Amino acid sequence: MVASLQDLKNAKIRLDFVDRYFQAVHATTLLKKDSYREVQLPTDVDKELNPRPFYWMWIETTGQKPEPTVLRMAFDQPTLEKENQRMKVEHDEKIVSLSISPAERWMYQAPKAQLVDYGSFLLDKILASVKKRGAFAIVAPKNLSGSKILIPWLMMNGMFTFRCDMSEQKLWSVAICLENGQIVDEFYNKIRHIEMNPISPQKLLYRLRMSLIDGFQALQTYLEFLVKQQPTDWAEKSLARLEQEQAHINLYYNSLLEDADLEKLDSIKIEHERKLKSLSELYYPTIDIIIEQMALIGLPSS
Repeated sequence: MVASLQDLKNAKIRLDFVDRYFQAVHATTLLKKDSYREVQLPTDVDKELNPRPFYWMWIETTGQKPEPTVLRMAFDQPTLEKENQRMKVEHDEKIVSLSISPAERWMYQAPKAQLVDYGSFLLDKILASVKKRGAFAIVAPKNLSGSKILIPWLMMNGMFTFRCDMSEQKLWSVAICLENGQIVDEFYNKIRHIEMNPISPQKLLYRLRMSLIDGFQALQTYLEFLVKQQPTDWAEKSLARLEQEQAHINLYYNSLLEDADLEKLDSIKIEHERKLKSLSELYYPTIDIIIEQMALIGLPSS
């Protein structure tokens, strides 16, 4: 889990995130190079990342087997240009070997890679898929011996959204041990290296010393504590900008009121209040706590 969505602006972090996503959804990596990947998608993942409703409707109606989709992804501009040039050369050589007429060549187009940049369509679809697939999970480390005792942890992942006339997101991950109430921050980063498998909830629920609801409420209280520890300079600056904008608006509408006819006074006052309300909604700082994922995780006792 990245510390902030802003971290995905870093090509190396973005590549690692995408690699872990495709590994988790069991996609097949066909080619792996520096800042470049070619991945063949399972059908369910293809449906999530490539919005082609009529194609999928036709496939399902006719019972056809879908052609596997291969994503060609570059993670920086130089790599995109380099790999597209490589594929064009390979394509042109193949076309020559086919001995087809110039009129037929338009039917054969060289494949092209797409740039997986911060804010790109594909990265947004991957983030949406992560959110959809990971809403709730019950897992434990893979290949555990049957004699191992599993301690239940309730993990919550999400983000703080800092809103004013600008916005910023900061990801968080916390967990509580449902056996002793211990709360651990940055929990996902501590377990991300462990390969997990789904397990039956019965293997964990019998060891609960606190309910899932009590655990959830304890984590909510802890998140509220974390919010209070966040820097406040951004909010103070936003309030200062709000005060400045309000002064400009007040000056403008007061000048209108001085010269306005009596029948226009009410409408000017109403518009003035509406403008002030809009400014407050835009500039007033707030922090939203957004829960993206929850998981019940069994970890072996130390």
